[in-house]
Amino acid sequence: MRLFIPKGLLYSTSTNYPFNEYFATNSILTDLPLFVLINENTGSGSELIAGVLRHHNRGTILGTKSLGQGLVHSLRKVPRFETYIIKYPTSFLYLPDGNKFHGPGITPDIWIGDGTNEFPKFFNPNSYTTDNTSDGTKPNHSKSQLDFSKIGQWVETNGSAKQNIQSDLKKGLTPDYQLLHSIDVFSGLLATKD
Repeated sequence: MRLFIPKGLLYSTSTNYPFNEYFATNSILTDLPLFVLINENTGSGSELIAGVLRHHNRGTILGTKSLGQGLVHSLRKVPRFETYIIKYPTSFLYLPDGNKFHGPGITPDIWIGDGTNEFPKFFNPNSYTTDNTSDGTKPNHSKSQLDFSKIGQWVETNGSAKQNIQSDLKKGLTPDYQLLHSIDVFSGLLATKD
């Protein structure tokens, strides 16, 4: 994360007060726009990276809702059984805004499912009114600087996912729907960027 976020809080963990906080160290790799592709198998550290990039307005999240596995685990040897190790949760992972994603997962800004010919669904990233966390609160998503309506119009007019999917099907291949639609969205971002 430190390669993409120049400064500020990245995440925190806690078993009790005070929190252990982890910060960026001004070692940025790039300031180019980032897209992160997630799905229901994305968990733990991958979810943390996606949530932190969005919080700092460094990335747009594509795909489907993530697994929701935001725990820190510890390993201990079992006394008198040196070859046995116990893995157990010791803390939650918290995003910079203090929210945890364990349970509810990370919701994408642009829904791109892995189903047959499922076209991207562009959400208003400032109003996630239907996604409640497990404790009933609304998740806090940072404001996006992207014009999703422009990108969506570009994808509808110029996207190549449909042709690539048909080509794969004719060859007897199973298309990677998420990847092909994500490439369209990324191309749309580049084409419509002011």
